[in-house]
Amino acid sequence: MPKNRPAKLVGVIDGDTIEILHKQHTNVSFSMVDCPENGQAYGKRAKQATSELVFGKEVALQTHGLDKYGRTLGDVILPDGTKVSHKLAQDGWCWWYRKYARGDTVLEGLEKAAREAKKGLRAHPRPLLRLEEKGIPAFDCSLVRL
Repeated sequence: MPKNRPAKLVGVIDGDTIEILHKQHTNVSFSMVDCPENGQAYGKRAKQATSELVFGKEVALQTHGLDKYGRTLGDVILPDGTKVSHKLAQDGWCWWYRKYARGDTVLEGLEKAAREAKKGLRAHPRPLLRLEEKGIPAFDCSLVRL
């Protein structure tokens, strides 16, 4: 298991990406989840939710390597031990990447509860629209199950 290391938060790029300072400025994408992008439905609100969770707090970072675009993937952990991605899933501001997190019953349960309660972006009548905007046909997508 990767070690937790302290991270100085510099900014929030969008709902699932933050900028930290650790020897150099690094953008970290949250592993196993995806939030709406800036400019998409709920993108601004997802970014706000992430900001409310992390700003002014000492966070720890657990890195998991790089994604296919060379971005750092990781979990951001709050002082109480909560993963930011879990809180975003619980509040309905992200999708769980089933493809990369098969068997993650925690994320699965959090996403299911948010969907059933119509929290966050799940209040939208067509949450798949965000995927279609990214060019991912809904019928091919393993990210969202209605």
